[in-house]
Amino acid sequence: MNKWVLRLKPLVDLNEYIGAERTNKFLAAKVKKTFTGYVALECKAQKLPALQRITKIVFIWKHRNRRKDMDNVEFGQKFIWDGLVLGGIVKSDGWLHRPATTIHKHLVDSKNPGCEVIIEGETEKNDL
Repeated sequence: MNKWVLRLKPLVDLNEYIGAERTNKFLAAKVKKTFTGYVALECKAQKLPALQRITKIVFIWKHRNRRKDMDNVEFGQKFIWDGLVLGGIVKSDGWLHRPATTIHKHLVDSKNPGCEVIIEGETEKNDL
């Protein structure tokens, strides 16, 4: 197994996404497209390889403070999984390409908020 770390800036949380949905019927789609695209670009920029499957994934959410609920922030994993697919890292974010367990850790880091995604997996056979 190999391990990679994907570092991301803060993503939209569930309350912000719901607010976008209620503001304009097209705004939520734009938010999803923007953040999914951002994650896909970061996968390429940080040189993540194509994976056959992910065997373990840990999301380390770094918050500016403790004002947001953890579960609202964890909503951002939707954009991360979709970005991994869009970026060509995994073929799908379905059951066959995801680990059975997802781990979420939360820290306060006012100087460096965002998310670190630690990915363990098997590379594509032709990448060996």
